Amino acid sequence: SEHRINGKKYAGEAHFVHQNPSTNQLAVLSFLIIESKHEDTEWRTYVDKAVTLNSTGYQTVYEGNLSALMYAHTDSYQDFWWYNGSLTTPPCSENVIWIIFHGGIEFSDNELQLLHKYVFFEDFREPQPLNNRIVLRSYPKEDDSMLTDQYYCCNKQQPQSSTSF
Repeated sequence: SEHRINGKKYAGEAHFVHQNPSTNQLAVLSFLIIESKHEDTEWRTYVDKAVTLNSTGYQTVYEGNLSALMYAHTDSYQDFWWYNGSLTTPPCSENVIWIIFHGGIEFSDNELQLLHKYVFFEDFREPQPLNNRIVLRSYPKEDDSMLTDQYYCCNKQQPQSSTSF
């Protein structure tokens, strides 16, 4: 994973990049991947499409139902972190809105092996210092125990919660 939560590296991240056609502003929805014994039908469709991205510079259009992916695991995507950062691959452009969902998605060992074989390459760069960026959260303050490390992205929080943006 390209993000660390309290210093923890996950099995991977699924990124969905969106661009506002009027402003060219980028937003990335990021789902942390957790290794599991279970295989989810909705996410398997995503994996099958993702394995076609087997070389740097390849791209594809995923025409799946993002809502179905998000809610494949109950309501675990109501909690998220949000910050203004940069792309994690060249050209590493700034002013990218990152939304990292709190609830991880479960991928089976088979799915992870496919992704590692065809898609996952080494991360382009290690997590960057926050550099005074503010990371907002959508969940109540009492859950602050999740994040304590101030170096890695998504590990520093504003004193109050933000429920909308």
